[in-house]
Amino acid sequence: MYTWLPQKVKQAQQILEKQNIELGFKFNPPASQAEIQQCEAELGFILPHSYKEFLKFTNGANVFCSEQPRFEITLP
Repeated sequence: MYTWLPQKVKQAQQILEKQNIELGFKFNPPASQAEIQQCEAELGFILPHSYKEFLKFTNGANVFCSEQPRFEITLP
């Protein structure tokens, strides 16, 4: 269903890298079929097909990961 997604994400990453723009997030490795089935068993329901396809691309992501501090409060 989302067979185009990995290619589009890679293209976006390449464009941002060429512009020296920090991406700010990292995709986790894909979830295995066994992990998806275990999740469904523990939750007690079947995940939507589209979400399972997404999990096969990436099992989540880390957002705002950067060497630079974000949303930092500096107190006097």
